[in-house]
Amino acid sequence: MALEALSLPATFFVVSQWIGSETWPWWDRQQGVRHPWMTWANVRHLHERGFDIGAHTRTHVDLGQIKGIAAREEIVGGRTEIERHLGVFATQGNPELG
Repeated sequence: MALEALSLPATFFVVSQWIGSETWPWWDRQQGVRHPWMTWANVRHLHERGFDIGAHTRTHVDLGQIKGIAAREEIVGGRTEIERHLGVFATQGNPELG
């Protein structure tokens, strides 16, 4: 991996419920392309190689369109799902929400 070859640290922010799914986001549909998502094994492999894994919500919802409990569930839920699958703390952008 290029990041490893250059000894560069990185954090991969993942959408927890898209991992291993068949989700086809609107921006890819508009372009007529489809890319496979990482599996939990891929995410674990990145973590084992020394990369940080961060939470980027559960479903990639537009956080500007939701608030309160729904927003909290997306943010904290994503982190919780990552922690459950990896058995480690997941990086999160705003610690006040978790």
